[in-house]
Amino acid sequence: MVLDIDPHKFNDPVALQVDWSPIEDELSALRLKRRIHNNSPTLTFNINYTVLIGCSLVIIFFGGTLITFTIGFISLIIQVDFYSISQAWIGFLIICGMSLIFLFMSIRELRRQRTKKSSFDLRSGHYMQGGPCYPINKIHALQLITRVDRGPRRTIVAHELNLILTDGRRRNVNDHENLKLIRKQACILADYLEIPIWDAVDE
Repeated sequence: MVLDIDPHKFNDPVALQVDWSPIEDELSALRLKRRIHNNSPTLTFNINYTVLIGCSLVIIFFGGTLITFTIGFISLIIQVDFYSISQAWIGFLIICGMSLIFLFMSIRELRRQRTKKSSFDLRSGHYMQGGPCYPINKIHALQLITRVDRGPRRTIVAHELNLILTDGRRRNVNDHENLKLIRKQACILADYLEIPIWDAVDE
């Protein structure tokens, strides 16, 4: 669901070219940190510690489970214990399947978070997103919009912080359910880059 937005209120011709629909379909919830590098401040949107710790624990637990059960099953084959193998193979496949699913999901989330990492450095005049560097002077404004996802169990209201480039293209910086927090991040980034915030969040 996309909320109705009137871009004319921002009094900027670029705002009329911009897409005001959400970019992302998953939350990132990155954390913003200010660093001092070579006497120049930089702003970095990095992986949230909670996500990093949670995914790491899942990888360690299910990775260990997969290795343990695989070794146990191989030992039964070596011992030619066909009775035990016939009793254990269904459970082994279920555990392996579940472990692989959770491992895949956790590794995928860590990789997605890493590709979402952004770093802004005024001294170099560039910002980085997921590896490649881009010129900071191509950032025209910040866009703050709302995304509403209605699921079978609950409705998720997420807020997107996007970079608006001079040609009207967008790049997502962060997503969060906490409006107060993402507005604070938007203000910090806008002050740092000295650009406006197009806040289209309807409270």
